[in-house]
Amino acid sequence: MAELYNVSFYDGKYYPEHATVHVIYDGYIMRPYCRYNEKSFEFFNPYERADNLTDYQNKNERPNKIGKATAKKLQSWVDYLKNERDERSGHKKSIDEKIENFLGTVRNVQGMEIWDNETRGRMTKGGLEYTFNIDKKSGYVSQNIEVHYSVGRDIETFLKMADNGLK
Repeated sequence: MAELYNVSFYDGKYYPEHATVHVIYDGYIMRPYCRYNEKSFEFFNPYERADNLTDYQNKNERPNKIGKATAKKLQSWVDYLKNERDERSGHKKSIDEKIENFLGTVRNVQGMEIWDNETRGRMTKGGLEYTFNIDKKSGYVSQNIEVHYSVGRDIETFLKMADNGLK
């Protein structure tokens, strides 16, 4: 068992904020969790949720809550959390590949502007403006095409655009 303390430093001194208890079993760090007045608990890995995957769902069956910790029960939680870590890693990898495939397409387009750590982009051509936004947590790519404000919004402009006559 390991206790972790969160501290603050001000006025030239360290002040304890709160402490959390972590269980180390088979070289794996787990944090126990239970609701108020419950006598059994479950575990989670406090470091795995840092990637903030918005659409990830663990498909594995969750082990039973533990009342009295035994080696077999702790090992089932370790196996479950390791499997979850591997699945999250694979899910994150597939999101990254999807984003990279999309960016590989738009990076090579002449006139494309990309900014904001490659999460947003824009291109204006022939009176149309193409924009995209990427959500790096889910891999969702929002794409939009609009008439650019500089070409006007009258019937003559529409007819030119419809006949590809607007440059």
